[in-house]
Amino acid sequence: MINILIADNQPLTQQGIITFLTDVNSIHIVGKCGPEDLEAYLSHVQPQLIIISHEPEPNSNLTAIKKVKEKYKSLCILVLSNNVHKHEIMQVIDQGINNYISKGCSRDEFLEAVFATANGEKYYCKKILNILFGPDPIADKAEAVRMLSLREKEIIELIATGMGNKDIAEKLFLSIHTVKTHRKNIIKKLGFTFKHASELILIIGYLNDFFI
Repeated sequence: MINILIADNQPLTQQGIITFLTDVNSIHIVGKCGPEDLEAYLSHVQPQLIIISHEPEPNSNLTAIKKVKEKYKSLCILVLSNNVHKHEIMQVIDQGINNYISKGCSRDEFLEAVFATANGEKYYCKKILNILFGPDPIADKAEAVRMLSLREKEIIELIATGMGNKDIAEKLFLSIHTVKTHRKNIIKKLGFTFKHASELILIIGYLNDFFI
């Protein structure tokens, strides 16, 4: 049985989620609240999974999401949003949350997201994938990731932590020239600059998990 707490400010959205889940035998709704009341509810209910809304700024629930993620590390979090802005989606993903769906997704996608999240798997609905990676990105991106060497993936991960060429060279026992060459090859293969290293990590992780 998956015990779920719904954290959304809109009664219609709360009721819509409940309607979607009512006839699913393996799911139990333990409560519903607004994101601002989430911590209070968690003090007396013990859900396995939270479905929480993420609204555009200035009414963003990112602070509530951060607090829950930090305090309840074993809790599964599924973010539900009308958000169409890539940078705001990335703000949530940067908190280590890899389950994000649009409020416009289908019931089938919604149920897939719930079960994937409860099982500790990543899940993004098609609309969110399109916002993050562009229309129909999967085949091209998967092929690009296949072209990366293990060393190139390792360098991307180090860049994403904020390391520069010199630090990477020292850590991997390479010359700075070799590191620069790897960076050029990565950009050529993926078409990304390293202003968006976190997006590279997301692409590689997502495609490795599901498509490679």
